[in-house]
Amino acid sequence: MTSKKPLKKLAKIYSGYAFRQAIEASTDGDRFVIQAKDINPNQYILNTNGLIKTDFVIPRSNSSLLNDDILLVSRGSGNSNFKSTIFKASDNKVVASATLIIIRVTSSIILPEYLTIFLNSSEGQNLISGLLSGSYIRVITLKNLEDFSVPVPPLDKQQRIISIYQNARRQDEIAERKSQIRKNIITKILKETMRSK
Repeated sequence: MTSKKPLKKLAKIYSGYAFRQAIEASTDGDRFVIQAKDINPNQYILNTNGLIKTDFVIPRSNSSLLNDDILLVSRGSGNSNFKSTIFKASDNKVVASATLIIIRVTSSIILPEYLTIFLNSSEGQNLISGLLSGSYIRVITLKNLEDFSVPVPPLDKQQRIISIYQNARRQDEIAERKSQIRKNIITKILKETMRSK
């Protein structure tokens, strides 16, 4: 049976780190920063590849990520999606920026993967839209998110949902690769045709 729980009963919720100035890349830095632009709802963050590296001194805070932390984009404009993903890396020197909210699951009755799937679903996004404040730049506040109601099915059902979702993603990836191969073949044929004239 599926019950509903406020998010604050399932997880700790933190703001990302608010930098006082623009984040500047530095090859000498020892910290990596995840920003909203790094969030892809179809891919977990498995390592620091592609993340900005900074030498900015960041004090110890809850914005330093742990394995299985969920990252939710906290602001957007127009019809922006408030997408989320999971940090699945063991690196302990990665910080979320203030454009993200960190959801750290603390309850044994919900799986981070299931919660992320729900947040990214059309139902989850519709419910999130009811939490937003602001007119042009829309923002999710931590206070509003704490009372966000999450459907929590039994763990075996959550696991089935995760498996179905992951299988669907694999099928999508295969279809995308096939489509790209077809495009490449057509491009090659057209180039050869143009050269043969």
